[in-house]
Amino acid sequence: MKKTIYTLSILLFGFSSCQYENTELNEEQNHSNYLFINDDHNKEVNPLLYENKVMDSETFERTMQWASFIASEILKYNSSARNEIYNEIRKSGNHLKLVDLIGDTRSSTPIFKSSFIILIDYYIAGNVPHPDSDKAKPEPPIVPGHATIEAQRVIFINNLILHNCVELYFPNELNLDMDEPITSTAHPLDNSSSNIGIKRHNLYDNYSTTSAITIDNNYINVNNNIIIARPYRTFGTDGNNCAYLDYGNINFADFPL
Repeated sequence: MKKTIYTLSILLFGFSSCQYENTELNEEQNHSNYLFINDDHNKEVNPLLYENKVMDSETFERTMQWASFIASEILKYNSSARNEIYNEIRKSGNHLKLVDLIGDTRSSTPIFKSSFIILIDYYIAGNVPHPDSDKAKPEPPIVPGHATIEAQRVIFINNLILHNCVELYFPNELNLDMDEPITSTAHPLDNSSSNIGIKRHNLYDNYSTTSAITIDNNYINVNNNIIIARPYRTFGTDGNNCAYLDYGNINFADFPL
């Protein structure tokens, strides 16, 4: 399985906390912006929104890497979204289903959800990055094909919460002041004991940079603020049949081994 992380020739834009604090949308705005598509009329209007129901493992892992990477950027800069996630961890445990965080129902994390959507659109659009930020990000593309930004966003989110069942796992403490780096990665979808991840650490003021690193038990044992996007199995309880029979006896909760 391909584990390449692309290093950019220019550095990506660094969002400051004040920019993120302005991303909160009310529930009506979230609803109209989100476009979670699941009815026959919309399927006829735009069949692109229904593609990728069956994903190969490389595409699925890349999708989870992007979800984890985007979540880490939000938690680094947006203190309100960080508080939302921290409260959810205290209430529900250290693994949070993305369908609960960004799904089409009323979310208990509206600021995180709004920021997640904004960043998806930002990276899909391929905006020119700021020269003081990210040196590494997950492998592109976020969504294969040449659909509109809005359609690609819907495909991406549907691939996380409609056609798959993905959660964010926080193996260690989430440090609310974010003085420490934050690291994102995804389950490798095999029995590997490590995977490529992206570490976001401070440069100065409100800017940070990223670097590609290897995530294994040794790394997790000595670092906080780690996010692992991983599948979870369900048999219809979430409105989706995520049995993942193609992945055999892999226990997604066992990574890293």
